[in-house]
Amino acid sequence: MGFKADGEQYFTTVSHTLKKNKIWPDIVANSEKIVHLLDMCGHEKYLKTTTHGLTSLYPDYVMLIVGANMGVSKMTREHL
Repeated sequence: MGFKADGEQYFTTVSHTLKKNKIWPDIVANSEKIVHLLDMCGHEKYLKTTTHGLTSLYPDYVMLIVGANMGVSKMTREHL
């Protein structure tokens, strides 16, 4: 997501169907602040993929979501 200097979100006018690969460069060029949201895997099977994603992208902030129906599990502690 891109944001203008006044804090309003920037919405691109580039059509999704005509110029598929031009949307992100347009947002970056016309924004003062960029927020990149990532949804990483939480399953034990994908721990290496999640670790690689977090360490290679250098996030400033991380949010760990705990499912209300499962509570804190082994993988929750591993991610912490």
